Amino acid sequence: MKTTTRSWLAMIVIGIFTIMANLDASIINIALPIMSKSLAVPISQITYTVMGYMVILSGLLVTFGKLGDIWGKGRIFTLGMYSFTIGSLMASVNFGFDFLLLARFVQAVGAAATLSNSYGLISELFDNHTRGTAMGINTMFISAGFVAGPALGGFLLQQFAWNAIFMINIPLGIIAIILGHLFLPKNHGRQQATKLDGWGAGILFIIITLFFVVLEAGQTIGFRQPLIIIGFIITLALTLYFIYLEKHRKNALLPLSIFKNRTFSLALLVGMLIPLINALFSFIFPLYLQDYLN
Repeated sequence: MKTTTRSWLAMIVIGIFTIMANLDASIINIALPIMSKSLAVPISQITYTVMGYMVILSGLLVTFGKLGDIWGKGRIFTLGMYSFTIGSLMASVNFGFDFLLLARFVQAVGAAATLSNSYGLISELFDNHTRGTAMGINTMFISAGFVAGPALGGFLLQQFAWNAIFMINIPLGIIAIILGHLFLPKNHGRQQATKLDGWGAGILFIIITLFFVVLEAGQTIGFRQPLIIIGFIITLALTLYFIYLEKHRKNALLPLSIFKNRTFSLALLVGMLIPLINALFSFIFPLYLQDYLN
């Protein structure tokens, strides 16, 4: 596909939601102590708003990427824009902790649908000469959203109540949805009949969710407890089963042959380590500075 002005206008839509999805992964961290007091829940419980968002997002990324291949990346991205914006609207209304968790779930579904198809859309929208530049810009948007979260969150919390950190997504989301309907490709996925590997998608989601649940429970009751050990064993067994399943599925959710590319695999490893290190500062430091150093 030849790069046109329409391609760059579509890039604005992709960029807005790339920034917002990553912004919401970090902006909430600085508000956790304030939210804990406002919603009258312990700090150990309010962190579920962060972990729940990340678990749902991680668990659905591959599935929505596959759905983008089948039904069309533009279509899935658009559904994600609606879901994220509606989730932001829900989170901006203080109906209590349980409702906030539900809102974060809706946000995470939208974030997974948009983030998993952003690079695929860029591949379709830009030609060989500009595709690398566009992907570099999108990567910059990811970092910008994550880095801007604490600073923007701190500014908003000085001026407004904690739910203001979600309100800023609403006008941006509406603008992006309107632009998306104008400029995103109206593709319909693959022409041949392709089915989603629903069983593989379900197993992968269970693996990711169970792993984080066991880690969280282990911090509470101790990692040497039989229940925690059994949880890790089950997680490992499901992972091995998922690998076996994907090797023998015709329409595999995750074709494992892609990991034979050494450059690709090393890039994934680095991509995993960077947010792991960043999380130490973006998640733990706000709690330490506000609760312990006042």
